[in-house]
Amino acid sequence: MNSKPVLFVDFDRTLFDTERYYLWLGQPRSEQNQALIDGTRELPDFSSFDFSDSEEFLTQVRKKFELAILSFVKLEYSPQQAELQQKKFDGSGLVKYCADVIITTGLKSEEVKKYLIGREQTGARFAFIDDEPMHLSSMKDLHPKAFCVLLWRGGEMTGIQLPKSAASKRPDVVVSDLSQAAKALAGF
Repeated sequence: MNSKPVLFVDFDRTLFDTERYYLWLGQPRSEQNQALIDGTRELPDFSSFDFSDSEEFLTQVRKKFELAILSFVKLEYSPQQAELQQKKFDGSGLVKYCADVIITTGLKSEEVKKYLIGREQTGARFAFIDDEPMHLSSMKDLHPKAFCVLLWRGGEMTGIQLPKSAASKRPDVVVSDLSQAAKALAGF
């Protein structure tokens, strides 16, 4: 069993510039994604969509954390969406920094629970970084001691819709890039 705490890192819009990928992909997205899955359209160099701070961040934080990419996919777009997500992971070149890659169609908080039980680390402290307040709130609901980082790359912080309920459901820190996230995680 690894003695390092786990850092669960979201992929899309956290490590990978999904908006730039969507611009490259074109419309309609579901058909274009399906063409990539079917092989009727050539896969891009997925590493070209990595945010410029992703590799440095993963290199830095893996000294302190065991890293696991935790990604949510919506299967209503395509039953093979998880397959495309795995291709994005592999092509990004970022999975080499991570001990595990987890793709879920359900709540990320439930996936973390299963992961920790499987590793006999139930109750262990861990950190989680995501760009979606909903995922962070759900994580805090099920794992109140989790250290949650909201990464908001969208410029002004005024666009964030944080939960208005109890403070325990809010992220522990809000950052605008991964260098700020690394600093926030240094004190974990």
